[in-house]
Amino acid sequence: MILPLLLRHPNEVAPRKRPFHTIIPGFVTHNGQPLMSFGLMGGSMQAHGHMQMVTRIVDQGLNPQAASDAPRFRVLDDNHGVAVEWNMPQSTIEGLASRGHPVSVSPRFDVEFGCAQAA
Repeated sequence: MILPLLLRHPNEVAPRKRPFHTIIPGFVTHNGQPLMSFGLMGGSMQAHGHMQMVTRIVDQGLNPQAASDAPRFRVLDDNHGVAVEWNMPQSTIEGLASRGHPVSVSPRFDVEFGCAQAA
């Protein structure tokens, strides 16, 4: 992700600002002990992707491979819409649309969703 040099851009580089960037690996502990390290490529959807990985592994009990393979979503900047990966269940897509979210289904292996790793 390139940090913009445009004035008044929400992510502009400026003194005393902490611009969003995508250099964000993750590390999870449990009771003070290491549980896992993980990372996810995908530009501006990385924070969403990290949350989805942690939820799937910690809360849903998936193994790292299953969590990496599960379909992901990302919130779009322009219209409050949601982009989902090609393998998102149709019932989920319909549920989002019924709540007023514009939903776009991304093609398989879309670089905007990147890939994930966990150990």
